[in-house]
Amino acid sequence: MATDENVSVTLISQPFTLAWPEVLKPKAYQPKGATKPKGEPEFSFEGISELDNLTAWTIFDRESGDDAPGDVQRRLVKLAKEKWGKEFDVIAAVKSKELTWPFKSGDAKADAKAGKAEHYRGRKSWRAHAKPEINGRPNEPALFEMGSEGTIKLMRSTEAGKARINELFYSGAVCTAEVSAVAMTTPQGKFITLYFNSLLFEHDGERIGGLTKIERMRGVQGGDTKYDPSEGMKGGDELDDEIPL
Repeated sequence: MATDENVSVTLISQPFTLAWPEVLKPKAYQPKGATKPKGEPEFSFEGISELDNLTAWTIFDRESGDDAPGDVQRRLVKLAKEKWGKEFDVIAAVKSKELTWPFKSGDAKADAKAGKAEHYRGRKSWRAHAKPEINGRPNEPALFEMGSEGTIKLMRSTEAGKARINELFYSGAVCTAEVSAVAMTTPQGKFITLYFNSLLFEHDGERIGGLTKIERMRGVQGGDTKYDPSEGMKGGDELDDEIPL
């Protein structure tokens, strides 16, 4: 049976390549050539995942409290049917663009970039967002790195913490994330959107696009129905992909 309420599930990813991170402070997306940003400032990043990794995300069961590895896209198909009814044809809705699906074809993105984005080839890309305020309360997704005795939380409120965040979370770093997938209907349409709760730096990876201007200056080496979930998506988000079932 369909429901008017938003429906969600909590997930932990397998390691992925981080891209376009805006995790230190929220930032509004400004389309190329635009003179003003679009939408409200938010935390965000893009993940680039190996296809095999998508079948082994950790999926939390709200009713039992248990978690187990599973295919994230299959779980999101189930989430869509929980929201819009068991007869809802997810694949047809994605193909017709009635439903915006969070996982995009890396091959399609690489083809669209004409050889300038081969790091997407053979993979899937996805975006996760976090609003800096929820119901009037500050919301800052937690950032972590691995230490000798476990995870270390990185603090945005200290200069040392800011410097460490800038050092670790760059395009090309390998990370894992906890996200909430939310199925919702908005005035803009039907969406399954990923909101990130935390991000963990796993290890260094090959930088995408080299050092940014900001990195060179720093000396770096090496669910609201009024919210449009399509806001802030950078590049290639028009490339809805087939769902492998």
